[in-house]
Amino acid sequence: METPKSRERVDVLIKCKYLIPIVPCGAEHKDYAIAIKNQRIAKICPQIEASRLYEADKEYDLRHHLVMPGLVNAQVCASMRLLKGLACNLKRLNWLTEFVRPLEKKILNPDFVGDGTKLAISEMIKSGTTCYADMYFLPSVAASTANEIGMRSQIGFPVLDEIYGENTASCIHEGLKLHDSCKNQALTKVAFAIDSLNMLDQETLEIISTYADELDLPIRIRLQETESETTVSFNRFGFRPVDRLVELGMLHPQTQLTHMLKIDADDIQPLRRHGCQVIACPESNVKLNNGMCPIEELIFEGINVALGTESAGCNTSLDLLGGLKTINLLIKGSSKNSSFFDAHQSLKMATLDGAKALNWQDQIGSLESGKFADIIAIDVTNIDCFPTFDMASGIVYGSSGPDVTHCWVGGKALMENSILKNISESELMSISQKWSRELESA
Repeated sequence: METPKSRERVDVLIKCKYLIPIVPCGAEHKDYAIAIKNQRIAKICPQIEASRLYEADKEYDLRHHLVMPGLVNAQVCASMRLLKGLACNLKRLNWLTEFVRPLEKKILNPDFVGDGTKLAISEMIKSGTTCYADMYFLPSVAASTANEIGMRSQIGFPVLDEIYGENTASCIHEGLKLHDSCKNQALTKVAFAIDSLNMLDQETLEIISTYADELDLPIRIRLQETESETTVSFNRFGFRPVDRLVELGMLHPQTQLTHMLKIDADDIQPLRRHGCQVIACPESNVKLNNGMCPIEELIFEGINVALGTESAGCNTSLDLLGGLKTINLLIKGSSKNSSFFDAHQSLKMATLDGAKALNWQDQIGSLESGKFADIIAIDVTNIDCFPTFDMASGIVYGSSGPDVTHCWVGGKALMENSILKNISESELMSISQKWSRELESA
């Protein structure tokens, strides 16, 4: 008879009722377990086998839960969580130029970025996101805040011109310093972040391209959100935005293009040839009455498409899980193929495809042995549509952020039983109240 001493010691053992690993796509398991050791998944197997093989320092018996990889929010301006709901129901340009930018000039400082990032991360953890890609000012503050909490992140450092009161050379210098400080951190990656391609000249973009190639740094660009952006690019530089990137040699698999609303077949083909990543933000784009990224056409051409919420300032919510139903319906509603984009495809886009967009697909995005244990648990007893014959559909169409009860990043619990582990709820309340007063008087 086996004794506990004959079993391998692991850090964590998660037993669950249901499990969706994402790989292979479409797989759903029942009464499974995940063994975690040294931050990584050691084995995924039936609970009976796990009990025979492993003894854990901590064991979770989640008999009413579905377990899956944590979501990857591939585009968010975390600090703008403090501007949640600012000037609702406006078109993008009015919202940005008349309200957001003037307010930022008055209140932007390290406290704003640190506090806003902490609130954003809290909302994302509570709704099942374990990794996010940030794109905002003062990136070193955002990086240290995320790392302190234990959240996985790609921090984009903005390269801005004098219209923002910034010097591009200084932006690049500070960004490369951030890259050097983070390059040995498992939780943090760094990327160039370009808010407007039209605002940067040829010399600056060539410098960015050179550093990106030498250091294998991603380049994240908000691109072709409006028709006017394309018109300005052609009139000023003689190229459409995508063609300008081709000319500069800036399209490659590490290039992350966000939004991509106003594109056609001539834009899509270079993306396919160079293996670029596209991050769609359907909820934000629709809310700002800005259009839709042609996700079906991009996927059909073999282009990887990830999902982002964008900022809480324009989207109001950072709950990517809760947004999947809306995103799924928007995509299916515009498709001529009723079978296109099923629930498993939707979950893959929010996990593994997001990881691929951030060049993290070998480490996160699916439940596989050897990958980091970035995992969430969803209480299915709270979901109206259960029981169901298709667990993925139940999650996509019937769940939202509040159904997430547990969250682990690298096997470390960031939330247990809906209680945050590394962030004080009372501190979050104080932060919210403080900035409500600050913003009212700004």
